[in-house]
Amino acid sequence: MDIAASPPSQARPAELDTLLSSPDQYTPEAIAPLEAYVAAQVQNKQYDAAANKALAKLYQFTPSRCQDAVLAQVLAKALCARPAGDGYNLLYIVPEALIERSPLCKRLAEADALLEASKFDEFWKSARAEPSFESTCPGFEGQMRRGLLDLLSETFQAVPLDLLSTVLGCDAAQAAALAKAGGGPLAPSSGASASFKPNAQNQQRKEVVEKTVALTSLLKLYDPEEQIFEAAPATAE
Repeated sequence: MDIAASPPSQARPAELDTLLSSPDQYTPEAIAPLEAYVAAQVQNKQYDAAANKALAKLYQFTPSRCQDAVLAQVLAKALCARPAGDGYNLLYIVPEALIERSPLCKRLAEADALLEASKFDEFWKSARAEPSFESTCPGFEGQMRRGLLDLLSETFQAVPLDLLSTVLGCDAAQAAALAKAGGGPLAPSSGASASFKPNAQNQQRKEVVEKTVALTSLLKLYDPEEQIFEAAPATAE
């Protein structure tokens, strides 16, 4: 079962960096280099959300230039970036007609909603239907599993193996082997649970209780006629 390593930072080509920093990014001539860059991201298993969003905006304003296969790759890459809301944002940019005309793009959009609802069984079933998301974007399953593992590790210190297998779309034996071997956010463990390495999110935090007293509450205790400070009695000379 493939579990991707943490993705390296995307080294954007200088010419793309220049393009995305100029008004030329909004011209139809920018479509071809941005589409070529999507292909490079798929091949290198990297991801550039800003560049892909720029391409989606061009498809929005020039729908006749939209290539369904490239749009599907853009959506698949965004799906792997969850829990970031990249896929959600793209669906607001790309016209619904472009999503609906492509069965694969429509399935990717629906898969994003399945993940949001934590319907993992349905998600993996959809991902493996033909054409599979893996064939659209090689490395998809490994990247998806790594993202889901990272998300689990930020919430739990340990999870039951049956839950792990459901979330990762694998069988019980694969989940047990993964938990035993560890790696990534997983600590080697045995038994019926998989354990995660300690991180800033999954450790119990010391609760700090602050007690404050409103000024109005103090004023209610004050009687303006009461002598708070009494003069000291005079002493004989």
